[in-house]
Amino acid sequence: MPVTFLEPTAERGIDLEPYELFIDTSGPITVGLISNAFPDGTEFMHKLESELAAIMPQATFRHYQKPNVAAVTDEQVDVISQECDAVLAAWGH
Repeated sequence: MPVTFLEPTAERGIDLEPYELFIDTSGPITVGLISNAFPDGTEFMHKLESELAAIMPQATFRHYQKPNVAAVTDEQVDVISQECDAVLAAWGH
């Protein structure tokens, strides 16, 4: 019986678009870091803060912890958007 090898790489479905930062990071900025409820999520966000602080010394960071894997509520979005200029969220395991 012959062996058939399958190539798991898919064709590109959409063109890649380069990401362009839309916020001025040259001056003081407050960055929110939202950790999900997965193990080590908070530890990951603290490590991310450390890395970002090294390249953005003008930034301050605020940490937020989601209590579970549900989406951030509208009320949480309101609070975070009032307290931060930019937000990064971690999802996954």
